[in-house]
This record gives sequence, structure tokens and C-alpha cells, in this order.
Amino acid sequence: LADLSSSARSRAGGAGGVLISEVAPGSLAAQYGLEKNDLIAGVSRYQINNLAELTQLLKSSTGRVTLTIHRNRRSYVLTL
Repeated sequence: LADLSSSARSRAGGAGGVLISEVAPGSLAAQYGLEKNDLIAGVSRYQINNLAELTQLLKSSTGRVTLTIHRNRRSYVLTL
């Protein structure tokens, strides 16, 4: 996982998020269908700007969590 670079943030229209830089085969992320270069843009009802916000929201969550994922100019919602 990585924060977006300033150039990637510009290409995303100024929006923040966390870039998935790698997905290990057989990992939980792979089992949920996450892919390299997916952008995690939100957790539950909150937009995120960086890895610190993602980590904080995941640690404070109880029960199911939804991730908003951007991939190839499309948005997906994934429930964990």
C-alpha cells in the first residue's frame, strides 16, 4: 500500500486514496479480488486521503467494513 504521488493525485482529479502496490497470490486481499494498482478511495462512509487515514479507520472499525475501490475508471464497493 502507498499514498498517491502528487502526479497520480493530479491524474485522479485531485482526489486522495491509497494505491495497492502489490497483491500477493493467495493472500486475503487476492481472495477478496483486490488487484495491483487498485485505488482504495473510501472506508465505509468516509473518503480517505492517505495510508494513515485508512489505517486509523480500519483499526477503529467494528464488524463489517466497506471499501470503495477505483479500478480502470470504474468504482466498486467491496464488503469485508
